[in-house]
Amino acid sequence: MSCTTCSLTFTDGPKSGTSENYEGIWLVDENSIWVFFLQEPIEDWASLPILGTDSIFVAHMVVGWFSMTEGKYTSPRVTVEFYPEREARDVKDEVEDVLMGEDEEKAVGEKLLEEEIVEENVEEEIVEENVEEEIVEENVEDEEKAFEEEARAALVYFASFFDTLNSVSATILQICTSANEGRLMITKEGRCRLKFLNDTVDLISKLVSSQPRTIRFFQPFVFLLQNIGRRMKDILEMLGKIEISTATITDNFDIFELKLRGQLEEMKTLFPPNATSLVSPVSIISNKAARAVWLASFGNVHYTTFDNLIEMLNVEMVTSGGEELSPPMKMYLRYLVNFPADNVITTYKFNQLVCLFGLDDFEKNFRRLAEKKGFCGLINRIQAYEILTMSSHPLPLLVRMSRTDPHFLAFSYKDAKGKISHRVNKDSHGQTIQVEKFIRDKFPHHTLVNMQLNLEKIFGENPSTRSLLEYASELSGYYH
Repeated sequence: MSCTTCSLTFTDGPKSGTSENYEGIWLVDENSIWVFFLQEPIEDWASLPILGTDSIFVAHMVVGWFSMTEGKYTSPRVTVEFYPEREARDVKDEVEDVLMGEDEEKAVGEKLLEEEIVEENVEEEIVEENVEEEIVEENVEDEEKAFEEEARAALVYFASFFDTLNSVSATILQICTSANEGRLMITKEGRCRLKFLNDTVDLISKLVSSQPRTIRFFQPFVFLLQNIGRRMKDILEMLGKIEISTATITDNFDIFELKLRGQLEEMKTLFPPNATSLVSPVSIISNKAARAVWLASFGNVHYTTFDNLIEMLNVEMVTSGGEELSPPMKMYLRYLVNFPADNVITTYKFNQLVCLFGLDDFEKNFRRLAEKKGFCGLINRIQAYEILTMSSHPLPLLVRMSRTDPHFLAFSYKDAKGKISHRVNKDSHGQTIQVEKFIRDKFPHHTLVNMQLNLEKIFGENPSTRSLLEYASELSGYYH
């Protein structure tokens, strides 16, 4: 089976158009064409039988796809132009007969003997070259087969991924409709949370659809997309429970949207939309020393494991005269970059850590965040407002993870007039300011609130298996 792009025209259907706006991937074998639209995703594969060798015409093939701008279409007439590979032709060499006289036979015989020896040597060289060529051809064939298998697997996954995204959006719409009609009790805050979640799902769909074919089939891209897909399945299961009133939208429901936002920014940074070529994964690490450490430890790769990150940080901290991460610090680090556990640390996440806490003084800066009170993690502005309002200190301050700017941390505070505001730790050029410096420079007279994360309750008995669904299903109370 080979992968090719065919000319595609829609006629005599509810919509007419060309492949310019409906580009798809076509996998072609001698019996059928398999097609999957990536720009306007259909719900599943469609099989097109081949009726000819040079031109294929399929009448009234039922294909369903949905356009956000044009609506839903089915049963178009499809014309496909197919250009098969030309078969190799056998070429026979013509041999001329040479008539030789009796007087020339002896001399010719000696000459032929010399030529036979030369020919034997040449034949041996040709055999060796043919063996080498066969090995190269076998390697090329293996690579082509591997690519085709990866491409087919990726296409199947894309179909499943878009189907899940569409199901999430459809379920959110159904829940909101039921709430408007009074069949479900959803608060105003709950509807806002659903809207934020649906907006993020839409952004993810647009990001994936905007990627060129070379990125869509790129293994690290597919791998990270699968992580998002697992989050989507958790979300769909939770929405299904809300739809039948076996679960409610709690404060912890925000974790779905917050985590998806972070993964969206991660994908946008590693694989910029509409990029014409791949971005080097280490190029996004802004600190040169940190970039060199990543290269020396893992190479120019997109991701490593959480345990490998811990090992690398411990080596760097001990080398710079500090101490290894304590068990509580490891828990805080897991919460920041590996909760719920997917055991994947990308160059994007590593760059975030270095920008927030530095490299040489990482242990000292990160210890202050982990050991001090005031870091409340995955809470939104509403929860931050409630905490600051209840604080007895005239100038309270708390640190939380930002929904709108996942690159940074958010700082919620009350000023001398009692007004509550929020800001993130970035400078006028959009660059991250280290946490300690930001607090010292911007909030010299504020006091961090007397609250911190209850990590034991957040992670439960087994941090490696704690899911978003479990977290979001429970009531708030993960800080004390």
